[in-house]
Amino acid sequence: MGSLESMNAAAIDVIALDGPGGVGKSTTARGLAERLGYFFLSSGQIYRALAWCALERGWKPGGPPAAGLLDDVRIEVEAAGTLRVNGRSLGAELRTDAISQATSVLSTLPEVRALSNRVQRETVAALARA
Repeated sequence: MGSLESMNAAAIDVIALDGPGGVGKSTTARGLAERLGYFFLSSGQIYRALAWCALERGWKPGGPPAAGLLDDVRIEVEAAGTLRVNGRSLGAELRTDAISQATSVLSTLPEVRALSNRVQRETVAALARA
């Protein structure tokens, strides 16, 4: 556990869990956040939202995404932990096999990782300001 300060915001506690996919990180983190009264932010859901958006824009997992494909994507993490992508709430759409496969490919790309990290930082900064 550590403190994160961003954009002159007050310090807030952040707990990060890391590990391979499918081992229960989200289940563990969600339970821990609930028990401690913390906000739960799933980076996996952010990657899934980016994959959903890429597929919606015609990206095929066998090839590299077109330059700038995700540059204008706006992801908002709502209080309940649900995601809005360019104003659209996503839920079950993010739990398909196609999204899982696309996420596995996209999450390895540096530009996609940077975008996911930006969304996470912006979310934490907004929480710190609240």
